Amino acid sequence: MFRLVLKSFCNAVVRSNASLVKNVQSCRFLSCSISRSYLTGNVLFKNGPKLACLSSCNRLRQLHSSGDADLAEYLKDEIKLEKEHDKSISKKVRGFEVSKSEGPNVVLTKKQDNETITIKFNVNNTVEDSLLSSTDQQQQEDDVAMVSRPAFVIEIDKGGEEKLAIHCVFPTHEDLSNETPSNEEAYEDLLEIQDVALLKKNQEWDDDVYSLSGNVMDGNLYDMLLKMLEERGVDADFLDDLVDWSTSYEHKNYVTLLEGIQSFVKSK
Repeated sequence: MFRLVLKSFCNAVVRSNASLVKNVQSCRFLSCSISRSYLTGNVLFKNGPKLACLSSCNRLRQLHSSGDADLAEYLKDEIKLEKEHDKSISKKVRGFEVSKSEGPNVVLTKKQDNETITIKFNVNNTVEDSLLSSTDQQQQEDDVAMVSRPAFVIEIDKGGEEKLAIHCVFPTHEDLSNETPSNEEAYEDLLEIQDVALLKKNQEWDDDVYSLSGNVMDGNLYDMLLKMLEERGVDADFLDDLVDWSTSYEHKNYVTLLEGIQSFVKSK
């Protein structure tokens, strides 16, 4: 709610300040003209324009102070409301350890046989409306919730010189069919392979690495890679837990941002 209201609030403040800003700019120009006239001996005014300029500046400062105070008060209520929806954040996600969670960046790891499986993702710009199965429009409006569905990279390291990297995404709303999928189709409908690449031991995935797009990948290869991921624990249950964990973690970062903005606008 705050994300939409804040935008409208800021637009209203900008519109209300526009005329005052123009007055200040005019005063600044007029003050320069008076200084030049004074130096040439042509004193056009005494204190009137300068006092008018100071008055406009003071009104602008008062308006800014009022706007900051209103925003701080609003944030106080919004933060309190958002904290009521806080959830505890587990150190595990369906068999994977949370080995890093700094800001928006998260790394999950798991040991399986002789392999190290790493999942990396970022929660920035990952929030969207939850998918609702109900056909009742009013119920959908009442039940709508925001969830985080991040893209993520899975790295499979077998201890050699290279590791397999698979970039995965959740399907968009438009990609999902209205029909209920069968059990065999459910998993592949929950996950899409975007790209596949081979990386050196300590190499990061960037534009210097050749990658194969899932859009042009052979269908058999695509299905086998999905099966490979499923056998390593990246299955439907894991994806559900990942969305729940990411939603809670993104919400924590969101509240932290609101608290930071509140502290900033309250500072002198």
